[in-house]
Amino acid sequence: MPVQDFSLDAAGRSIRLSWNGKYWNHLTVRVDGSIVARVPGLEELKRGKEIILKDGTVLKVQIVGIDLQVTSNGQSLLSDPTQGNWLTSHIKSSKVAVSFSQNILCRIGMHQGTWTTEGCSGCWQRRFCIFCGRPQQREVHNWPWVVGEYFKDGSCETRISCLRCGKTKSTGKRHEGRISFWNAHCKRCGEDLGGGTY
Repeated sequence: MPVQDFSLDAAGRSIRLSWNGKYWNHLTVRVDGSIVARVPGLEELKRGKEIILKDGTVLKVQIVGIDLQVTSNGQSLLSDPTQGNWLTSHIKSSKVAVSFSQNILCRIGMHQGTWTTEGCSGCWQRRFCIFCGRPQQREVHNWPWVVGEYFKDGSCETRISCLRCGKTKSTGKRHEGRISFWNAHCKRCGEDLGGGTY
């Protein structure tokens, strides 16, 4: 029987999903070993199964695309409690390390968690800290390892474009050389290159 574990909170509570065969048939949801819900079919999972725990926490189990997603009060949970956590990756069950991460690292802005892409471009990434739950965003582009291209006639300014989203950034000027030995102006833009260096 396949299983998938999730870390619910920094207090150490965990969620275990188990199911029969493929495609999450007859899925069972356990919190700290106790069954809190059963989802017999895929249609309910596609709509999303909400489970309210005794402490008021709202869990939601849902098929999103081709993945099984679990949220707690609207925040995505990681299926591996140490995924993306460089501090505790080699000591998964260390309560001291978890406490240190939560109480010290989060306070100084060193949050832990796995970055996931959002939107159609894949250049915007988001994560929720696995200890304090704080959301973070960043923009990571896939710049090509090529010389920048000209984009305006009569100008030596160059730029490159992100391979994923098309956003551009300047790569500076690239002059084409002197007009002649006696004329130190750029052949493309006319800028005085001076001293034979360009």
